[in-house]
Amino acid sequence: MGKHARLSPSGAEWWAGCPGGPAFVEGLVSRGLVPARSTSFEAAEGTFAHDVRALCQEYGFDAPDLIGMTGEADGYQFAVTPEMAHAIQPGLDWSRDLGGQRFIEVRVDISPWVPRSFGTSDEVIVKDRTIYVFDFKYGAGVPVSVEENLQLL
Repeated sequence: MGKHARLSPSGAEWWAGCPGGPAFVEGLVSRGLVPARSTSFEAAEGTFAHDVRALCQEYGFDAPDLIGMTGEADGYQFAVTPEMAHAIQPGLDWSRDLGGQRFIEVRVDISPWVPRSFGTSDEVIVKDRTIYVFDFKYGAGVPVSVEENLQLL
């Protein structure tokens, strides 16, 4: 859903553990030795699921309403399956039940802590002097914990 910062929160696990990595990769890209951006099928599927969730939030759909809808993410084609809808709907229900003022796919400036950087939050809810930050995870691979999560930190 948009541009990524060089030191994006979603890449924090990598660049915090390998501070020289972003500059090294930029050098390879500028010399044409690696593509500017390539992604796995699983990562693209997660991007598609994020887009479906944002569509539901923006227009008031339930995820099962979109089963069969097709789209593209990072060069791959996808369709909303019953399994995808089943994974998306609980978070939709939770945020809708919570109420409050909601911001969907909002850019967050983190440059006071990470120079020239920003992130995009899937959903931010402000209610009763509390800020709730929602980061939807979908796809295959390594489970992601919220405990000591560098992206969230």
